[in-house]
Amino acid sequence: MNSIKSVFSIGMLLFVGATVATAVVKQSGEEPAVDNATSARADALPSDGLVATFFHGDIRCPTCRNIENYAQQAIEENFGEQLACGDLRWETTNYEAPANKHYADEYEIFSSTVVLVRMVDGKPADWRNLNRVWEFVGDEQAFKGYVVEQAEEMLKM
Repeated sequence: MNSIKSVFSIGMLLFVGATVATAVVKQSGEEPAVDNATSARADALPSDGLVATFFHGDIRCPTCRNIENYAQQAIEENFGEQLACGDLRWETTNYEAPANKHYADEYEIFSSTVVLVRMVDGKPADWRNLNRVWEFVGDEQAFKGYVVEQAEEMLKM
């Protein structure tokens, strides 16, 4: 009888915890991100060049938003000419959206990250998952340096 009470108590605690977590997410006003860039993605990819993508999940924490902001700033501040002429493209994509789930396998994504994809003749030729962004997220300068270094290497290939 005590084991039944213990199992019931644990079950109730898990239920209450899940309910509270759901309420917190709803109260935060966090809406699942709509990924407008993906539908036009195939049309806008450079034939030859680099695509820098911030991949995020349905729920975006403050740290994930910092990763996106720092990476986008690093790209825009250091590669304006390449962005302007179309040799480099920046985009944001929800890898948990049903149409985008294949990216998780293709680019080994398991959490928010930046992925660089080098395009040749309109097809992905090489890619890098910059998963070390999590190491540098507390140091904006080191973070941006890492992203710039990796993008420069991919552009030279």
